Amino acid sequence: MEKNLTRATLQEIEISRGIAILAVVIIHMTSIPLEVLKPGTHSHTFYTIINRGLQFAVPLFLMISALVLAYGLGRDKPANWQDFYRKRWHRAVVPFLVWTTLYILLRLVATHDVGVPSLKEIVLWYGFGKGFYHLYFLSVVIQFYLFFPFIHYLWKRYNPNIWIILVLFGALQIAFYWVNKLYLYQRFPYSGSLVLSYVFPIGIGLWLGYQASCWLRWWEKVRFLVTAVAVTAGFFYLQQHLAIVAGQRINTFHYQIAWVLYVTALAIGVIFLARAMLHVVPLARALIKLGQLSFGIYLVHPFFLALWQHFLSPVTASEVHLFTWGGLAIILTLSALVTYVLERTIFAKPLYGLSKRKAINK
Repeated sequence: MEKNLTRATLQEIEISRGIAILAVVIIHMTSIPLEVLKPGTHSHTFYTIINRGLQFAVPLFLMISALVLAYGLGRDKPANWQDFYRKRWHRAVVPFLVWTTLYILLRLVATHDVGVPSLKEIVLWYGFGKGFYHLYFLSVVIQFYLFFPFIHYLWKRYNPNIWIILVLFGALQIAFYWVNKLYLYQRFPYSGSLVLSYVFPIGIGLWLGYQASCWLRWWEKVRFLVTAVAVTAGFFYLQQHLAIVAGQRINTFHYQIAWVLYVTALAIGVIFLARAMLHVVPLARALIKLGQLSFGIYLVHPFFLALWQHFLSPVTASEVHLFTWGGLAIILTLSALVTYVLERTIFAKPLYGLSKRKAINK
């Protein structure tokens, strides 16, 4: 449905995706020094702040997905749900199943941490993205697609304003926290694989998509408030996480609410910052290209990261810094190149849900 977006808006979205995928790869790279370095050191604190500070990446991806779907179906023409689900099957479900199988085979051959799977393991792998640590995102997206027609029906019927969205989706986010804490987590400790974990940023993304015509007016009114929320909630969230690292007890409800407000406000800010970045042509072009390749980079980069970790083992702080930032450049480049090549082969369809022709013209 991106074909319905204007060229400028599409470029803004691709820039936002580019920022999001860059943040994802940095998050995964900086998780390594957090395992090697001693907690409490300046280097460990530095990598903790970077790692936690970039946690807006997945919520941003989900916000963009909601925005694009709402924008494409926000007009008065009736939706063709059969065609909608057919496209989502090819673009999301098939790649999810294929990449889950590939990463399970990788684990079977390389790490030997899987054997004859139980029914529970199969459900977790192919239902909730537990085949490898990054595949949960596709499961969340698929869950969102399943519920989207119902959401779209209610939205078109009642046309809620931003205040109703804030209250409704905020209440859903809070309710899910308590349901998960008091009941769900003890039986299903995988709440990060459930779409309700991200319902607030998704709700904001939907509103942005349905109200695309008033984006700029709305942003002019709220940009200082959004910035203030991002800074305030982000400071509290990072301070609380550093307290966790130091072994202190915290109020997990306050911590979770701070995370939600921080990642949502920052994700909104990134989407509107992308418009300003269009004027910085070299940077915009690089981020647009990253955004166009972001789906493939997301799926393939853990493979190169696993290889990087297998062959290199940093010990000293200087080695850790070189390992992290040098690895970031190498892994991001290799992931982008492999994605670019694969999108132009017969493997584009099963791996990314793209036809070879569409990949070439992308």
